[in-house]
Amino acid sequence: MFTYGALVPHPPIILAEIGGAETKKAARTVQAMESLAGRLAAAGPETLLVFSPHGPVFRDGLAIRGGARLQGDLAQFGASSTWEWVVDQELSAAMIREATKEGLPCLELTDELLLRYGIERELDHGVLVPLSFLADQEVRLVATGMSLLPWLEQYTLGVAIGRAVRQSPRRIAVIASGDLSHCLRPGAPAPYDPRGKEFDETLINLLRAQKSEALFNLDPVLVEKAAECGFRTLLMLLGVCDGLEVEIEVLSYEGPFGVGYGVVGFQPRG
Repeated sequence: MFTYGALVPHPPIILAEIGGAETKKAARTVQAMESLAGRLAAAGPETLLVFSPHGPVFRDGLAIRGGARLQGDLAQFGASSTWEWVVDQELSAAMIREATKEGLPCLELTDELLLRYGIERELDHGVLVPLSFLADQEVRLVATGMSLLPWLEQYTLGVAIGRAVRQSPRRIAVIASGDLSHCLRPGAPAPYDPRGKEFDETLINLLRAQKSEALFNLDPVLVEKAAECGFRTLLMLLGVCDGLEVEIEVLSYEGPFGVGYGVVGFQPRG
């Protein structure tokens, strides 16, 4: 059962243990993440499904982190906390089954495949930063990367995943992890480009207006120029929402370090 969805940023600097005084520059994002945590708790999910652009990325399909448990830390960013979750293996299997029906590759990353593709076993910061706000270690977890499929196929992948979510006996929340433009000002992670601001404003305004379907009409050049990392995970989340009446709530948007951070809730209404 699909209970809640969200688009969230994942910069480690929004964690006080990592950012220190700099975290205050992203106060609106931190406050929005704390508000989102309350909304998520009210939805009572038993499983969190997280799409991360910093997870395993394949051009033609989706990879799901396998195993019975998933763990990770943010030691590379200076944090001491560690996390571990039990995997909702039934949901993972259902996702693979439903994606296969659509002819879209979707696989579980076993130890053998992790070794073959040189993928780290530990969870990436695209999962850990949002979940440090949103989840205790009592919930189950399914964590994926993303694909580089065309937009419509990325959405269709989300539709297939949405079927698996709705078939589950557990209450499931779906998190699309991703920052927006990385080129909002000189000195940002990507070279400054004024189209980055245009992309962010367009996307946020469309979500505020409950016009998410219009995202498919965006100029692909605009999306490329924005140097974003959240558009494809958002398309998958929108696919999960396909066929449902969903209220979209933009809790915050800002870009204090030259990268756009959007915190957006997706509340299913029927």
